[in-house]
Amino acid sequence: MDRRKFLKGGAAAAAALSAGRALAGMGWSQGRPAAGSRVVILGAGMAGLSAAHELVNHGFNVLILEGRTRPGGRVYTLREPFSDGLHAEAGAVFSPANHEHTMHFAQLCGMKLHSVPPRDLFLASWVRSRMVRLDQSALDFGGLTPEERRLGFGGMLERYFYSAVNELTDPISLGWPPPALKKYDDMSFADLLRSRGASSAAVELLSAGYLSMWGDGVEKVSALGLLRDGWFGRNDFLCQIEGGNDRLPHAMAKLLPAGTIRYGARVIRIERAPGAVSAVYEQDGSRHRIAADHMVCTLPFGVLRDLEVTPPFSPPKHKIIREMPYTSVALVYLQTRRRYWKEKQIGFWMGTDTPLMTVIDASYKQPGTRGILEAYVTGQQARALTAMSPEQRVDSVRRHMQQVLPGIDAEFETGASKTWDDDEFTRGDYCWYKVGQSAEIMRTVAVPEGRVHFAGDHTSAMPGWMNGALGSGRRAALEIQRSAA
Repeated sequence: MDRRKFLKGGAAAAAALSAGRALAGMGWSQGRPAAGSRVVILGAGMAGLSAAHELVNHGFNVLILEGRTRPGGRVYTLREPFSDGLHAEAGAVFSPANHEHTMHFAQLCGMKLHSVPPRDLFLASWVRSRMVRLDQSALDFGGLTPEERRLGFGGMLERYFYSAVNELTDPISLGWPPPALKKYDDMSFADLLRSRGASSAAVELLSAGYLSMWGDGVEKVSALGLLRDGWFGRNDFLCQIEGGNDRLPHAMAKLLPAGTIRYGARVIRIERAPGAVSAVYEQDGSRHRIAADHMVCTLPFGVLRDLEVTPPFSPPKHKIIREMPYTSVALVYLQTRRRYWKEKQIGFWMGTDTPLMTVIDASYKQPGTRGILEAYVTGQQARALTAMSPEQRVDSVRRHMQQVLPGIDAEFETGASKTWDDDEFTRGDYCWYKVGQSAEIMRTVAVPEGRVHFAGDHTSAMPGWMNGALGSGRRAALEIQRSAA
């Protein structure tokens, strides 16, 4: 896409969407007349909202079916039970400043952003039962080679990770990845680090935190999947929306014509025909059927695989829907009387080799003296937390936090948690790729099935990012525009 054309169209899109409110009919939004113009969208997450904005602006009549009672999907901000107006992100945490779809919609909706500069990001890790400073000129960590100690944390990332990232061509291009990159799909991320000369101590240190957040960890995830994420995620600044990231989907939903989103509508079946497609859904104890000319399905495949589809999707698509894995994610929050960890200068994001996995300052740049520490836990450790009661999760994280950041017991006030495996509308958080799996899925995951088009971050080149979801919605809308022309 031409970035300047995309951004230039923002003002016109806002005006058209605002004007469309007064023209809303029963069930379908009223855009400009278009032949074969009815589109039903499954899901009011970021992909569904993005597709709806694009389609309404181009004259299509749009209806979104959303099982929840809110928009945003996994962009979800917790405000209860926290005090003093504090909030914490239970889904998308931040966006790099170069994610243009996210930045465009934030600007379109009048969102204010605050950024996390590099100097505040990774200052320390907790490994081998002690704090390791990552901002020192020479790393003090046993087992590193003299060269690795000299390189430091950032230098090792450059040598062992970003040097491979630089081999990637544009991962958005059709037919990506090229055959030359298959070697990275056939190895785990840990194997990639070792193949580029990383010592076992370097692998241990680099794996504490972000790089272990995909799937079941660095020994099982495809190196190609993480390299692609590195291609998109590298940026000087990370941004958050002031007041909570969920303000963006709520604002996007309000810009759509009234009646565009039907909440509490759980889709149970997709019916396909040569000239039409229908969705069968349940709402308020009753079953309904809506027919359309096209469908945008944004449902996570962990949910879609349990839906009835008649006739079934093609065998390749069915295989991907059935086999795509999703990362288990559990998030636990501890509210404190004061932000005592500031004295320890740990930064916004701290990796650990404990069951906490990653510790985040969830109250970063929020006003007041109270604070929130977040444990961002994935994989097997997340599944263990999911099996606990909410009270047990908080108690478990609090015990481990006392070891990593002593003082939590004296400062703790209340806690909360969110686990995505047991969320009926997601059945997991973001998708990941096992060794040998990513190349096949990347090439075919977004291919339409007749009049059913697929969107969602899992169908994009940027799984796990708002930008991937937003861009996939615009891509699906463009597919429909071309087919209806």
